[in-house]
Amino acid sequence: MKKIKFLVAALCFLVSLSDGKTQEVIHSRNSVYFEVFGNGGLFSINYERGFTPNLYCRLGFGSWETFDIMDRSSKGRITTITVLVSYFTGHKKAILK
Repeated sequence: MKKIKFLVAALCFLVSLSDGKTQEVIHSRNSVYFEVFGNGGLFSINYERGFTPNLYCRLGFGSWETFDIMDRSSKGRITTITVLVSYFTGHKKAILK
């Protein structure tokens, strides 16, 4: 019981040290990244471009071989091409720059 009280007190102390200000997040206009279990399926490689602070477009490509679990033989290939357009709304101070 003493350990739980100590952990709660330590957590409250650490939270009280934060000044409550939000951090400014800066995103690059061009990003290339690898994604697992995302929009492209099992895995994909993606390119994302920011046109404005509110508008982003992503193009992804993924390809993997399928197989039958019972006889462990290859059954074919799945290829995915994903296109995603994101538009962020909200107050001016909340928009990423």
